[in-house]
Amino acid sequence: MYKKRARAALFEKEVKWNLMERFKSNLLPLPERVIGEAAGTYLKCRDSWIPLKADMKRHQGTNITCYSFGHYYSLRCHLKLIDSGSASLSMGHSIEAHHRNYPYSKESTTTNAFKLAREKSVA
Repeated sequence: MYKKRARAALFEKEVKWNLMERFKSNLLPLPERVIGEAAGTYLKCRDSWIPLKADMKRHQGTNITCYSFGHYYSLRCHLKLIDSGSASLSMGHSIEAHHRNYPYSKESTTTNAFKLAREKSVA
């Protein structure tokens, strides 16, 4: 019962993970290189993955996968108005792959962003 309440409390308040500090202090061990299916295998071997998936499903109705992190990162880039080229480069794939995999990040979106920028610079 205590574990359930503790996990529920995580969703009630903001959690400060301090990931950069933990990484710089070698307190956040990461594999040397994790890509594709290896990322899924890596996550499934972590003790925290199954409870995290269950909590997300129960509290938010969301089924997360290892690709959820990439989708979330890409969406945050889009919402912060980071262009598709920069977002795709930071994620390690081509702009074509980016446009193919993230529906809100299309060439038309990039074209419209530049059109708006030109209109603002003229005004």
